[in-house]
Amino acid sequence: MANLTTLVLTKTALNITSSSDDTNITALLPQVTDLILTAMLRPKFFKNGSDVAEFPWQRERTAALLLDRYPNGVVTTIHETQDTPRIYDATTLLVVGTDYLLDADRGIVYKMAGTWATDEQAIKVTYDGGYTDESDAPKSLVRAAEMIIAAMLQKGKDRLYHATGTQLGEGKLQGVRWDDVPTTAKQIILSYRDERI
Repeated sequence: MANLTTLVLTKTALNITSSSDDTNITALLPQVTDLILTAMLRPKFFKNGSDVAEFPWQRERTAALLLDRYPNGVVTTIHETQDTPRIYDATTLLVVGTDYLLDADRGIVYKMAGTWATDEQAIKVTYDGGYTDESDAPKSLVRAAEMIIAAMLQKGKDRLYHATGTQLGEGKLQGVRWDDVPTTAKQIILSYRDERI
């Protein structure tokens, strides 16, 4: 799994010029990424695919449709039908800008009029989605990861107690916890949260 950021990018963002924290930052990178993806409830964030066919099941009437993989801005087609059997053809094809709008960073498709159908497999979305590496990730999430790492480093080596199996100064880290996340970083992360669950 890719991390949201790298050692070099994190050091640059945090204005760290020495190599004394390299081991600590390297240990924190996958833990912070895992914490963020878990909090967002989006495990497929870094699982890139082309022409992914997805049948989002809307359990309640809403104008927002969340896709499992964050798209890179490429939605091939969206069909919506409540007919049985389901037919996904020109008569059920929706038009971008007329029927829906895409928020590519958050993987949300907004219906421009009314709400999405709630029947099972009433909506079929074909798209390219999932970030391949940290260079594709939304900058706000990268910044949130850097904020968490900064907060962990700020605790001081004798009080840095969470990253699994890594000796940091006089303490032993056992995993970054949600309680370690600064409020601003939490707000950023939760803005990407999949609220369907």
